[in-house]
Amino acid sequence: MDIGTIKIVAALIRDDAGRVLLVRKRGTSAVMQPGGKRDPGEGDIAALAREIDEELGCGLVRGSICSLGDSRPSPRMSPDGGCGLRSTGLM
Repeated sequence: MDIGTIKIVAALIRDDAGRVLLVRKRGTSAVMQPGGKRDPGEGDIAALAREIDEELGCGLVRGSICSLGDSRPSPRMSPDGGCGLRSTGLM
């Protein structure tokens, strides 16, 4: 990991009807996928399990988790023109 890179994990949680669970960020009208920043030394699944517990008060069924891959925002989406964010999507 590059120094200064913020690593986050996000969950894609769908029901049988294909609806996607989103959470509202406290104090805003912004909605997003559940997830958040990894703690130092924390793996993707451990970080996601902690974030899901903190945000939703429930646990993960670990055998049901699969990776959707990593992504970085384009430089124009970053305030400093760099790519200081790396996200990992898990389903």
